[in-house]
Amino acid sequence: KDTFARRGEEDATVSNLKRNKCSIRTFRMTMALFSCDGYSSPTRKGLRSLLACIPDMNQLEDVELGGGMLIENNHDVDILTGAFRDHGSLRKITLDDFIVYATEFPKNGAHDNSSPLLEPLFLETSSSLLLLESLNLKCYACHKRWTQSFVSPTALIPLCQSTSLQTLTLSNLGLTDDHFMLLADQIAQTKGSVLTELVLNDNRNSDKGIYAIVNALLSKDSIIEKLEMLNNRRPNKCTSELLLDRLETNYTIKHLKINSQHQYRNRIEFYLLLNRMGRKTMSD
Repeated sequence: KDTFARRGEEDATVSNLKRNKCSIRTFRMTMALFSCDGYSSPTRKGLRSLLACIPDMNQLEDVELGGGMLIENNHDVDILTGAFRDHGSLRKITLDDFIVYATEFPKNGAHDNSSPLLEPLFLETSSSLLLLESLNLKCYACHKRWTQSFVSPTALIPLCQSTSLQTLTLSNLGLTDDHFMLLADQIAQTKGSVLTELVLNDNRNSDKGIYAIVNALLSKDSIIEKLEMLNNRRPNKCTSELLLDRLETNYTIKHLKINSQHQYRNRIEFYLLLNRMGRKTMSD
């Protein structure tokens, strides 16, 4: 069963979820759930009640919380984390276009900047969801006074070492070069990794982070098929030439989004087209 939650129908939806908790495999909450004139946080009664149903759905495999969710403090994160914790059947989690309105200043229960805001969510999903195949987190916007990453580099290590995770999206989470270098190193060193899709758009990395990812994850033996690293910076000449060098011998990557300089774009697209056509088979 697929269950869709809509605004104004939370009570009826909760009752339906409780009656069918053993048969629901996919649960999606879309923009229709949220107020038309604003956003709703997990502490709001209706949304909190819906999230509280998730742990009882013992066949649930796919959860998607669409745009419109507002994260204001640690309590919001704890409610989200509690919905997913120790859920043995979950294979896919998507938090899409959420808004972070917490600030770095711990006032009235606001986020304490001693720990990155989304740290508990990362630690719980990587340690207790052993079957997780896809984790997709995309922040739409954050408070203008926020300058930190939402997760520390070390909290990403368990995800990188997973032998079940196939898709990882970490977009607009304030990731820096340190995050990119750790991701590159840990994923490349993980024996048995099945990660084929990595999306790191709109983060705070520089060319240094892009270089690390290209160098480690686009080698000849890489299994990465989709890679995105779009932001407002373009790779420099050294990184661009390394990318072309990697693509020349990499027959696996088929989808690549990067702010490449104009003089390199045609060659990049040429190699990607060859791979989509089955370059390895053609060469054999």
